[in-house]
Amino acid sequence: MASSSLGWHSAHYGAVITILIIFFIFVLIHFDDDFKERAGTIGFCNAMFEYERTRSRTFDLRIPYLSIYQDFRIWVIFFTSFAYGCALQLFYQFGPTFFHKVVGHSEISSAYFTIIAPIFNLITSCSSVYLYQKLANSEQNKMRFFNTIAFGTCGIFLFALGFFDPVHHKYIVTVMYILASSLLGCSYAGHLRMNQLRSGHLHLFLLVNIFIVNSAAMFFSSLLNVLIAKNTDYSSWSTLFIVHAIFLIIANIIFFFFCSSERANWAKEGYEDSSIQPYRDEPLPQFPL
Repeated sequence: MASSSLGWHSAHYGAVITILIIFFIFVLIHFDDDFKERAGTIGFCNAMFEYERTRSRTFDLRIPYLSIYQDFRIWVIFFTSFAYGCALQLFYQFGPTFFHKVVGHSEISSAYFTIIAPIFNLITSCSSVYLYQKLANSEQNKMRFFNTIAFGTCGIFLFALGFFDPVHHKYIVTVMYILASSLLGCSYAGHLRMNQLRSGHLHLFLLVNIFIVNSAAMFFSSLLNVLIAKNTDYSSWSTLFIVHAIFLIIANIIFFFFCSSERANWAKEGYEDSSIQPYRDEPLPQFPL
């Protein structure tokens, strides 16, 4: 779309339209007739708010914040997620610049190479989750295995990229860059799987924390890129690759030794945390919109 006469803006508008279509399909599939009838009476947004308010009163989910953040293994997950977010930002945000300015591909070819990486990453993620269920080994060893494939091989490829000359090895550099970002998808059966096992029914709360950590990682990776890499200077990019490779390998070593499939005490039924404040039912407006 971007290479057509419509220009780059068409890709942005196309993405927004696609997201809206997926959202409304989700609403049609997951909301029952009562909700649809209510939406027709009081409006979609008010019906959505009423639905969420009713559900929040149905589920009394009290989160033991203090116990969660005092758990060392949760911080291992956060640190590993931070390294993962830095690598993703390097691949997807700065991939087009690297392919075009440094390696020497055309703008269109750089765009296509950048698209290939997340597609392969998604395939790798789905494959790793499927194989995780099939492997006959302990949960702990399987998480170590897949996280090592993700972080270890990605770190090795990034480290190797620091010593290849893109002028003489243009396509070797391109393939290694794509493979590094693709294999990173195996982490879905690594540290992200540990988050599910460790936190149990609270894994969605921890997942929100991981998203926040990834946001910080994206900022940090962007800062490193600004401080270290120059558009056409491969030596500066090689330094950036080596820094990220070392970061990934250190994160994987820490995860390897502290990985655990055991459910945390604070995620077990009946656990009481002194950090939880007394429950208070605060009134909410009936129709905010």
